[in-house]
Formats: sequence, C-alpha cells, structure tokens
Amino acid sequence: MNLLVKNGFQMSVLGVAFALIIGISAAFAQQPVKFATETGNGYGRILASWPEAENSQNLSVDAKITNGVLVIHFSQTLTADPKPILEGLGAYVALARMDTDGQTLRIALRKAAEVRTSKSYNVFAIDLLEPNSAINPPKVQSATSRRLAKQRQEAKQHAAAEMEKAKRAARPAPALPLQVRYAQSADNTRITFDWTEEIEFRVLQRKGGLDLIFDRPASPALAELNAAQPAGFKSAKSIIRRDKTIIGIDVTPSFLHRTSRDGTYVVLDLYRPGKEAPVTLAQVDMEPEPAALEPALSRSQRPDPVPTSGIVPVKVAANGSSLQVKFDWAAPVGAAVFRRGDAIWILFDAKAEIGLAELTNGVSRHAIARKTLYGRDYSGIQITTPASTQVEARPNGDGSSWIIVLDDKLQFPTKEIVLRREADGSGPGRLAAKLKNAVSMLRVQDDEVGDTLLVVTGVGPARGIANLHKFVEVNALPSAQGLAFEVRADALDIALVDDLLTINSQLGLNLTPSATPLHLATNSGEAARLGAAPAITASPGFMDFEAWQKLGGEGLFHPTYSALLRQVAIEDTNPEARMNLARFLISHELGAEALGALALAQALDPMLVQDARFRALRGVANLQMNRIKIAKADFSAQTLNRDPSAALWRGYLGVKAENWTEARQNFEKGREAFYLFTPEWQAKFHTSFALAAMNLNDLGTAKEQLQEIFGNGLSLPTQLEASMARAEFMNRSGEPDQALAVLDNVIATNFEPLTVRAIFEKVRIQQAAGKISPLEASEILENLRFRWRGDEVELEAVRTLGSFYSEAGDYRRAMEAMSLAVRRFPNSPVARRLQTDLRDTFIDLFLNGGADSMDPVQAVALFYEFQEYAPLGTDGDRMSRRMADRLIAFDLLPQAAELLQYQIDQKLFGIGKAQVATDLALVYLMDHQPEKSLRAIRSSRQARLPKALNKERRLLEARALVEMGREEHALDLIEMDRTKEADFLRADIVWAGKQWPQIAQQLTKTISQYVRVTSELTDEDAALVLRTALAVALADEQPAFRALVEKWEKPMSETSSAEAFTMISSRTSLSGVEVKDLARTIGGTDTMRSYLQQYRNRVAKRAPIDSRSQVETGQSES
Repeated sequence: MNLLVKNGFQMSVLGVAFALIIGISAAFAQQPVKFATETGNGYGRILASWPEAENSQNLSVDAKITNGVLVIHFSQTLTADPKPILEGLGAYVALARMDTDGQTLRIALRKAAEVRTSKSYNVFAIDLLEPNSAINPPKVQSATSRRLAKQRQEAKQHAAAEMEKAKRAARPAPALPLQVRYAQSADNTRITFDWTEEIEFRVLQRKGGLDLIFDRPASPALAELNAAQPAGFKSAKSIIRRDKTIIGIDVTPSFLHRTSRDGTYVVLDLYRPGKEAPVTLAQVDMEPEPAALEPALSRSQRPDPVPTSGIVPVKVAANGSSLQVKFDWAAPVGAAVFRRGDAIWILFDAKAEIGLAELTNGVSRHAIARKTLYGRDYSGIQITTPASTQVEARPNGDGSSWIIVLDDKLQFPTKEIVLRREADGSGPGRLAAKLKNAVSMLRVQDDEVGDTLLVVTGVGPARGIANLHKFVEVNALPSAQGLAFEVRADALDIALVDDLLTINSQLGLNLTPSATPLHLATNSGEAARLGAAPAITASPGFMDFEAWQKLGGEGLFHPTYSALLRQVAIEDTNPEARMNLARFLISHELGAEALGALALAQALDPMLVQDARFRALRGVANLQMNRIKIAKADFSAQTLNRDPSAALWRGYLGVKAENWTEARQNFEKGREAFYLFTPEWQAKFHTSFALAAMNLNDLGTAKEQLQEIFGNGLSLPTQLEASMARAEFMNRSGEPDQALAVLDNVIATNFEPLTVRAIFEKVRIQQAAGKISPLEASEILENLRFRWRGDEVELEAVRTLGSFYSEAGDYRRAMEAMSLAVRRFPNSPVARRLQTDLRDTFIDLFLNGGADSMDPVQAVALFYEFQEYAPLGTDGDRMSRRMADRLIAFDLLPQAAELLQYQIDQKLFGIGKAQVATDLALVYLMDHQPEKSLRAIRSSRQARLPKALNKERRLLEARALVEMGREEHALDLIEMDRTKEADFLRADIVWAGKQWPQIAQQLTKTISQYVRVTSELTDEDAALVLRTALAVALADEQPAFRALVEKWEKPMSETSSAEAFTMISSRTSLSGVEVKDLARTIGGTDTMRSYLQQYRNRVAKRAPIDSRSQVETGQSES
C-alpha cells in the first residue's frame, strides 16, 4: 500500500515538472518578427512588428549605440531577416545581423547618430536621428491601437446618440411653419393662416383686438404682416403654450373683425362698419397662378382620354437645341414628369398604347434611348438623357395635350410645389405637399432598380419639385410636373385627399428641420474634415493646395520655398523637382512664377506636354493669371477628358467665360470629385455651378448647390461670392426684397471688389421693381463706373447705362459709353454682349425707323460715327440704302452718293449691284452730275437682268445723255421704247430744243394718250398739262390753246400748278421775257421733280437685296 502511494506521488511530481517545462518552452519559443523601415524629415525609422498576442504588453526593447554600432536587445527571442533594414536605410546602415541568442540585433552605422525608441502594443519603433536633433518623429501606431481607437470613438458616438435621443424624447411637439398672407383695400383687410390640414381654433375677444388660439404648435410668419400695416391692422405676435399657438392681433378701434374657415385656411377679415365686402381669397394668394385649367375631375368622373384608335400619337419636333415631344389624348389626362438617375419619366394616368414611331433612339442628343412603360392604370415612356438635360412640361388649355420639352436651358423655371416637413428636429413628423388639380396616385414599378415608385399625377398648370429631397423613409425626385417618391420604408401611411398629399407612419417620419445633414450642420469641424478628404492620386486634376503649401515642412513660406529651390539646384536634370516647386507656388496663388517653373520642367522633358498632371497644373496657373482661353485648352487635353476633377475645373472656366451650358455639363461630370477639395474650393465650385444653373433657368439645381456651401472657415471673398449668388437666386425666385437684404449685407463689409458688384446688382433690382427711376439709377451707375474700373462690373454698369440712355432717347451718349467700353476690353464676355447691344441699337435706329424722329443732321452724324456696328449681309445693305434715302430727302446728295458707291464697290455683285447702281445714277442726275450717272449705269451692266430694271436703266442712261447735250444719242437709245416714261422723256428732249410748234404737237399727243380728264390729277400729270399749255401758247396756236384751256381749266384748279396754269391761260400775248423765264423754270423743275418721283417709286417698290444673288431671267443690256 505504501509503495503504491509513493509511486503515485512520484508520478504526480513528474507530471507537474513536465508541464512546467512545456510552458517555459512555449514562453521562450522564437517569435517571427517582421522588420520594415520609414524615412522622414531628418530621421530614419526601423519598425519591428511582433505577432499580435495577449502578452504583447510584456514585450520590451533596449537600444543603444556603442562605437558606431547600434545594439538592439529584445525581451524575447525572435526570428527575423534584417535585410529590409539594409535596403530601406542605406543612408544610415552599413551592416545588420542577428546574434545567435535570438534576441539581439546589431547594426553598423555609416554616420554618427542618436537613437530613440517607442512602442505601440506589438510594434516597436527605433528612430535614428542626427546628434542633438530637435526633430520629434511622429508616434508609431499599430493596427491594434487604431482598432481600439475606432472602437472608443464608436462607443462615444453611440453614447452621444443615445443622449440626443433621450433629449428629443423629452422635447415638446414641434412647432410647424405657418404661412401668413394678406390682401387689403381702402376699407378692408383679409388675413389668411395657411395650414396644411384642418386645425381646430377659437377666438377670444379682448380690448383692442383679439387672440386666435390654434390646437397645434406653430411658428407663424408675421414679420411681413407687421411691416406692411394693412388697413385696420396694428400689430401681431405669437406664443406657444401647452402645445397651442396663440396669435394676438391688435386692431384699429374703428374696425370690426370676423373669422371663417375655407378648407385648411383660417381667414380673419378686418373691415369698417358698413363696409362688409372684404377682398377675396384670390387676392390673398401672393403667388399668381398661370392661366388655370378647369378644376380637375376624378378619374371616375372625367371623359375617357384614350383615343378611339387606342393609340396615343406622339409627335416629335427638334427646335434649335431643344427636343419637343407632344402627346395628344382625346380628353384631359393627368400627367407626371420627373427624373430618376439618367432617365426622364413621362407618365399619364390612363392606359393606352403610346405611338413612338417618330421618337427613335438617338433622334436628338437629348434622347439617347427610350422605352415604353405600361401598368394597370397608367402608360408612358422613359427617355435616357445626358445629366445636363432639363425637362419642361407644357399642357394645353384643357389638359388633353402635353408637350414635353428637353433642352439644356429651361424657357420657364419650374413652378415649385412646396414639400413641407412638419417637424422641427425634436422628434418624428410627416411630409405634406399641395398639388393643385391633382388627379391620381399611382404605384409604378421600376424594373431596372427593382423597386416601386409612388407617383402623383395632375393636370395643368405644370408644377413640380425643382431638386431632389432626401429623407430617411422616402426620397422626393425632381419633377417638372406632379410628384414622384422613392419609398424606402414599409408601413407608410400615404394619402391623397383633394389636392393634399400626406406621407406619415404609425410612429411618424424621422425628419430634420434643415436640408443640411444634421452631423454637418452642427459640427463645422467634421464638415471641414470631410471636405478636405485625402486626395485620390488617380485624379490628376485634383489640386491638393493644403498639402502643397507644406510639402513636408510646417507650412512656412520662405523656408519651404528655399528648400524647394535647393532641391531644384541639386536635381537640375529632374523635371519633377520643378513641378514640385510649381505645386508649391500654385498653392500660394503665384501663377506667373508657377508657369515659369513648369516651362523649365518642360524644357527638360518636352514629353511632359502629354502628362495629365502637367497639363492640369499649367491650367490652374493660367487660371490664376486670368488666361481663361489658355487654361481651358490645358484642361481640354485628351489625357484629362475622363478625370472628374478636371471636369470641375472646366466647369469653373466655363462660368468665367459665361458658357453656361458647357459649364453645367462639366459640373455634372465632376460631381463625384467635389469631396476631394477643401471647403474653400468646394464653395467656389458650388457657387459657380449655381450660377450656371441659374443662367439656364434651372433654379432647382441652383438651390441645391447653394445649400451645399458651408460658411464656416471660408475666406471673405468666397463667402461674399456665395452671398451674391444667393441674392441672384432670390431675385430670380421672385423675392427681390430678400435679395436686396443680402446685397446690403455684402455692401456693409466694405470689401471693395464685391461691394461695387453688390451696389450694381442692387440698382438693377431696385430699378426693375420701380423703387428708383432710371434717372436715379443712371446717376448711381455713373459714379460706380468711375469708382471701380477694369473688370466686368464696369462693363455691366456701362451696358445698363446704355439701356437707360437709349430708353431716354439719348442715343449718342449711350453708344459712346458702350463703344468706349468695347474698345477697352474687347475680349471680355460682357464686351461681346455690349457689341450685340450696340448692333441692336444701331439696327433699331437706322433699319427699324428709330432715327426717324431725330434731327436729320444728328442722325447722319450718328450713322457715320458708329457705322462699324452696321450689320453684315442683307440687313446692312438695306440699312445703307435707307440712310441714303434719308440723305436725299434732306438734299445731302454727295453724302448719299458716297454711301451708295461704297455699297457697289465693296459689298455687292449680281443683281444687287445693278439695283444700287441704278439708285446711284438717279442721285447723280439730281446732283447735276450726268457723267457720273452714265458711268454708274455702264459700269454695272449685266448679261441678263429683269425687264423692268433693264428699262429703267436705259431711260436713266438716256436722261444722262440729254443732260450732257447728246439728245440725238438719247433718242436713238429709246427709239424702240413706246412706254409712257419714254414718251415723257422724248417730250423733255423736245422741250430742250425750244421748237414750240413741234413741242406742242408732241406734248398734246402725250397727254391725250396718258392723262385722263378727272377731278384729281397727279402732280406728274398736272406738270405735263402745264407744260403742254405753255408750249401751245408759245407756238401761237390760238384755237388749240383755247380748246386746251377749256378742257383742263377745272381739273387744273385743284392741283398745285393751278396758279401757274391761270397765269398762262389769262395772258393774251406770251412773247414776254417773264413767260419765257417761266418756261425755263417749269422745264427744270419738272425734270427734278421727275427724278425725285422716280426715286420715291423705286424706294416704295424696292425688295430686299441679297448681295449674293444672280438673276437668270430677263434681257441683256444693250
């Protein structure tokens, strides 16, 4: 028995000893360790990473340098390869090996150094530094420490969220925004409280007014009402007590009041006794509707909109840059038009086949692809479009026809449906929206995404939601007509009652009171951190300005600049050193210096011009130098085409050049790169994106971009640029007073570059709203153009001044100011608009009759002073001829001839040249220059001309010959012409010969053939009768004279030649000098009158000239 006990005890001892040996062996087993290296500014680092284990905290290291050898002793044995140390720290290390004990690493150093050690869990850092170095290398951080730090942060965030949740649960019910509107007349005021649902209320009468008590907390907008002080109203204020809203209203003593309800509206009328006909509800509506259609019928009441054929015809028309798609139904039909992703959805709440024969894939750049959509109670189409395409819905008068317009620019901005979030951030709420003339609510399947959309249709006028609204449970999609929602949660309570849509759930929706994400809106530091995310190196267009300002240093300019210059000197053949210098200079906005560094880099390596990074750097440097065209060329390089960051720069440059469509397209392409940039540059890009969208009438996108701008930490110029954009948005949205308030804040900063712009915009808004007169506006702008010179503000001020002066009739002053500005800044986008304004003004004056009311001499002077703005082509030719007519009317014949001669010599050929040469020949005849008249006709001869023009030119040539004393040649020229004009010319030729019997015979024959005895003779006919009477009298043919006087005495008494005819017919003897002088005078006067009449007839019959035309019909000139 004792032996057994003894043996058992011995076995137990041996077992324990064996276990201890195994444990010790395990504890001292060699661990695999990985060596790595790092280098930094003035230090080299050895990293020793042990396997992660629970006993990592027990590890330790001892490092010291003895006689140039670094000895590192670890507290546990290890297996490791020191080769990475030699490879990574060749500048510090000459040799490295492990001792046989498995715990000691020996390293022979190349130079004197001191050693420091640090540890993070299972990772050791041994740092080698210059002796007595002041550099502090960064702390080492292991994966374990990062993981634990992340867990601590998550725990902290969870605790904060739980605390916030508890606070929200303790808050009272949210106060809803309550819109308050009013209208007034002399004796009445109506005030409406626009709730989104019927709210119970009661009225308490008190001395001096009344209290309205509503059974729902709300925040009524009373500021405008208090400021306006309508009739009978003194003041109003509100408080919330026990979840009720109390609005106290003080009333003028002489007014009575009464309240009523109209649907969800609560109406308060204030009126004088006996004046109980208050203004109507329609007058209270502060936003006038477009021409309204008939009230929408429910789907069960309305006529069947499906055509008898069962097919809805679709007509497609391309108009300029736009694509119009027209749907013709048989009766009014509800529609919804919205965008989801890269597609436009067009839905109608009736099922019918959609005829898409005309709408083929690729019919326009706005219609890349299309497909039909059908459901149980709807039909429609889906059109795939570029991201920059906008959509507009236009119903006809009764809503049976819809035109959907796809274009880069909206002709009319979308009328906004107000989507109300009935929450203040303290707890759950609901969504509500009013869609006037809503018809039906549809559930539409999206097969590509695999979800179901909630769509609300309506008849016109078209209304939609301009931009995307994101909520936890639903997303409201941007629409041009109707409403569309992505439903992201189950068990939502969605109802459409009349024109009110509500979205709710049993526990309410999780809504915040602001469109800004809550964690960013309340934590500017977090927003800035996210905005300055690390760069993605695959994006060459990304400019890491913040990092480039340091480039390994502490951000001080001169030390960093000197270090980079030394690096350039050391690496004098390495272009990368010069590019680093350019990056540093660009980050400090030294564009000119950066261009120099980049030019030197390119000189070392000419192939850099194909490097995307190089082109992007040079593009930004050129932008900083305001070389917009050159910068655009750099960013348009093929190597940058697919880079989203470069797309942002192209969009920014597009705004600078006022190329709004191109800018919008590029910003859409670069959306994913916004987050790469610092908040400063994000704000600049968002502001520019908003400006591009506004100038394309896309107010929804503009609003979305402006909401993305966070003011904290931005420079003053960037903040003010964003404020200017917000002011423009407010003005375009029909809120000029709010825009003026924002502009006043900008002006108050006294930051001159933006202050002068704000003053200019303020003047424009005030003048457009009628708050100041054009004269007052002109005085302010005149001061402004001399206060700030040299950029677009001066040009825009001059342009606006020009419009004011033109409206006031001071055309010279307007054109002088605008033309001077154009000459000073010929390459500015505003200068191009000024040139257009100058051309338009010039056309209005000298082509459309604007100068007809001006003094003739001033009009002519104005024409010659600014004739470089005359249009080219047909309009320019017409303008010159019109001015020639004006010159002739005021007997400025040499000037008229000069103008027409210039047209012939420089601008015309073909029939146009022949026509104007005919005018010129007439002018020379009137100016008694027959030789030049003859030259004008003969130098413009054509092989084939129309008959009428040919005959007119032949008669003018004959008249010129007569004026030159070559009557026989003139008679030969018109020998075969038996027209009235030719006979009149023969009479003139005979008259010049003073052979009175022959003249009398010719003229008597002419008037008997062409002039009828009537009570109303034309001036031309009366002149011919007068000349005939004088010729017969001078021929001394008494019987014929008496017969002629008897025949024509009464008709001639009603003409302008009556007095001369009476003098001739009353003389018994016509041989006196006085009568012969009369004959000479009548002959000359009639000839000149003939010329003038002929010119007037040509002007009246004149058709526009095409200087390029050639006539293929007619006769050859002889």
